[in-house]
Amino acid sequence: MFSGGIPARLFLDRITSERILAYVSKRQGDGLQTSSINRELQVLRRMFRLSQEWNIVDKALPKVKMIPGERHRERVLSFDEEEQFLQEASTLVREVSTVLLDCGLRPEECFRLRWENVTEDCLEIHFGKTGAARRRIPMTQRVAAVLEMRREMAESDWVFPAPTKSGHIEPSSLKKQHAKALIDSRVSPFPLYTFRHTCLTRWAPHMDPWTLAYLAGNQDMNITKRYVHPQIETIQKAMEKVQGGHKIGHTAQSVEVSSDQQPLQVADSKEVNGALDRIRTCDLLVRSQTLYPAELRARSFILNGLRSACVRAG
Repeated sequence: MFSGGIPARLFLDRITSERILAYVSKRQGDGLQTSSINRELQVLRRMFRLSQEWNIVDKALPKVKMIPGERHRERVLSFDEEEQFLQEASTLVREVSTVLLDCGLRPEECFRLRWENVTEDCLEIHFGKTGAARRRIPMTQRVAAVLEMRREMAESDWVFPAPTKSGHIEPSSLKKQHAKALIDSRVSPFPLYTFRHTCLTRWAPHMDPWTLAYLAGNQDMNITKRYVHPQIETIQKAMEKVQGGHKIGHTAQSVEVSSDQQPLQVADSKEVNGALDRIRTCDLLVRSQTLYPAELRARSFILNGLRSACVRAG
């Protein structure tokens, strides 16, 4: 596998940082993309880690760093694009796409599904690229309907059988059909992996990151973070939920003062604030902002004074 700066038969403890850099330069000169080189470096890093855990080498091995500039999959399909694509896709592509969209599987996990992985209401993944790949994923109604129809006609242990060496569908099995569906639907081209990215991105606002990492089969939370794209509406809803359902933002409120209380007098803004560039609250001074005019700061002062009076009154 390794060539250029790292001869294939070189002992692990003879691989230096200089040789790794030479290998990276050689692969870049061969025209490989950054992501492809980083995948090879990950293999080397894994070899180093295991050799040290298994006491195969006596000395510390150099640290393998990924090279910057890797392009990550950021494409997320809209619901309109999803509908257009599924309408024009062949039966096989539509069924595979539905599983990927609703369950967030990696394409190879979907290809290798056996009927023993399909329970009454979940998909059980028993294999994968990391130890965290083993998981149970609830099925949506349309995924359950797709698999029920395939089970009725099943003649193989594979959910998606094909006349290939492995016995199940491979990326090549869908390549031409996928390309045709893109042309017919007039949706901008995307790889099959985009379905997984779309699914996990849609899930992210509705579950905590640990649940998302479990359903995604990610061992590293840094990988899971790629699927989280916070939107202003999502952030506001989350803040409102924490605040007990109160809307975020300033709203006009009327303040009633009982007859036995002395009404608070609205003083000059400089007197209220203590300084032109600060707001005086009950407990501390905080810097004011240009978007917080004097009249609103005065109103805030009144409300804070009422709250303090209520607290003291019990």
